[in-house]
Amino acid sequence: GSFAPGTPHLNCILDACQRAGDSEAALRVLREWRGRGLTPDVVSYTCALGAMQREGRPSGDAAQLLSEMKQDGVTPNSYFLETRVAFMLGVPLQDKNAKELLEKIPTEVLKAAAQVIQEAEADEVPLTKLVKRAKASMQSLLPAVAEAPAAPPPAAAAADDWVKVLQNGSAGAGDTNEYYWNRASGQ
Repeated sequence: GSFAPGTPHLNCILDACQRAGDSEAALRVLREWRGRGLTPDVVSYTCALGAMQREGRPSGDAAQLLSEMKQDGVTPNSYFLETRVAFMLGVPLQDKNAKELLEKIPTEVLKAAAQVIQEAEADEVPLTKLVKRAKASMQSLLPAVAEAPAAPPPAAAAADDWVKVLQNGSAGAGDTNEYYWNRASGQ
């Protein structure tokens, strides 16, 4: 008999791309397989999104991937949601210090991630323990952030325009500075 690769084979390749943090390869593989008439599944899209997250791409770059997922009629599951929320926040949800890391994230990003979780709940997507914990942390942070005086973001700045930036500290000190930068406004 002849060998006919299918979606499980695609997912193995995409998992390798995710582990390597090679989002360009993951997206190229998805395009090629879709061009051959194979429909990726939720695992395929979770791996591709995970590769984008691992590579540190801005969450706005996921818009095309999400659009393709909808075109393919693929419904997000719990693990896709977890990957998407972690990607939006730029925070590994499994990190023991996730709540402290969330405190540094701009309000707009927190609100956008909370909205994604709310929409998933409305679509009856079960939340993983990590997403539940992130949701609780965001709910505790959002009122506090709203009360704090802050300069309003530019009207054109969407939540997906924020990029997490890691900057090496003093030479030899081994510390890293972390902050968020808005691609649209340059702030």
